[in-house]
Amino acid sequence: SGGGEAAAPPLDMTAAEVCKSAALQAKHGKTFVTVVAKEVRTSDGQTSVAVEAFQLSDQCITLYERKEIAEEQPDDARLAVTNDVYVERAETRSAPIEFFLAPVPVKVRHGAFMVDFPFANREPHEPTPAVPDLKAHLERHARLSFAQRLRDFQLLVYLAKSAGLDVDTDMPLICAAVKAA
Repeated sequence: SGGGEAAAPPLDMTAAEVCKSAALQAKHGKTFVTVVAKEVRTSDGQTSVAVEAFQLSDQCITLYERKEIAEEQPDDARLAVTNDVYVERAETRSAPIEFFLAPVPVKVRHGAFMVDFPFANREPHEPTPAVPDLKAHLERHARLSFAQRLRDFQLLVYLAKSAGLDVDTDMPLICAAVKAA
């Protein structure tokens, strides 16, 4: 990201997203986490991505399992329920979604893979990667060994789909070399 501080709006989920997350967390258990990613602009005009992770409260999962979360969610900021609940000592049929969100820390992990090669699935915003992109990528990372230059997931996808390589024979060898590098 750029040098300025990000003017990041809160990364709240909508009530419908909370419903979907409740279903998934109820199905997959307490280790299930919902991650929200949002594009933000820094004060100097640069674009950045803010990421926040949430788990839903046990109370929210209990409401879901009892089928007390309303099917229709008319207000993005409030979770509608079928029975009265108490919110700040008052009975109501909806509660702010923030009451059900438990933030989970997101740890930045720096892995061996780089993220530099153009994405293949971003049309119409970006053209599909082509041979000039491959050449530019390899030249940009000339200081690295050849196998290290291939340590980019999107580059490997490009090689598998567009470079005329055999997925069953060539790609396993390339992936083994990348892994060993």
